[in-house]
Amino acid sequence: MTRIIVLPLTTARRLIITQRTEAHFINPRRPRIDDRLTQRAQKMWSDWEKSSTWWKQKVTAWGAKVLDQVPYEEWSLKAVPQAPVGLFPVRTGTWWIPWSRQNNSVTDSDDKSLQVRTAGTVTVPIVYPVNVQVADPASVTTVGGDIGEAVALDLKNWAVQQSPIQIRKLLICAAISPLTLPIALLPVIPNLPGFYLLFRVFSHFKAYEGAQQLRRIVDEKRYVPEPNHALGAIYTEQASSMQDALVSPSGERTLLESESVEKLTKLFDAADLSDEVRRAIAQTRTRISKEITQATMEERRN
Repeated sequence: MTRIIVLPLTTARRLIITQRTEAHFINPRRPRIDDRLTQRAQKMWSDWEKSSTWWKQKVTAWGAKVLDQVPYEEWSLKAVPQAPVGLFPVRTGTWWIPWSRQNNSVTDSDDKSLQVRTAGTVTVPIVYPVNVQVADPASVTTVGGDIGEAVALDLKNWAVQQSPIQIRKLLICAAISPLTLPIALLPVIPNLPGFYLLFRVFSHFKAYEGAQQLRRIVDEKRYVPEPNHALGAIYTEQASSMQDALVSPSGERTLLESESVEKLTKLFDAADLSDEVRRAIAQTRTRISKEITQATMEERRN
């Protein structure tokens, strides 16, 4: 299916990259209609970026700046693709029974409608630096000292934390979007705020789906921890040469800087990874800088 790459941004925050591997194409699943619409929208946006029409260039330039403000957590979660055939066990039963109920009842031999029909045959590698610092040290004790299992548990906890956040933001964008309808009545001018809000509604929905997918992968043990020595070496080199590391009032410290992005793209052979990592680094530094500024202002008031 996909391999999940865990990149620590700070001692408490992680960037999750999902990278499709050969197994994803060996076990394909027909794309859903929303995935096909997303592909068409991406193609149209790419064509607009290359267009010589002035207003298309203006729209894409404005859009690029706005999209850079979208939280990296949302980008990470919505990038989780639809699971290929073989990742999860196939269960019989009526389609309206929630997955959580099926998962809880699958061992109940009395409920024949929920028995496992086909076991999962595909697992998802979780790649992380060999010298990773687990965000929640208590999770290491919870899983008996296994760092790989602790990384997976951190991933699940992060997905659980993000699920209600994505739903709340989805509802807010959906509630505000009708307020932009008067703009659609204006001649010539497109309703860009309305389009943006609808995009965010869809984006939050996909992020919520991605969070649920990650949670299920960990819950059903459909993953294989893979400590990466080359990735660990990048972090070790970064730590020795980091000049402007930020430390928040709570002790959170930045671990990754933009200088390492090129090495990461070469390591994972993914040029498109560059923008996502740079965006996450910039947003993380901005958040910590604000925390430092707020703490400084409070000290002066006291």
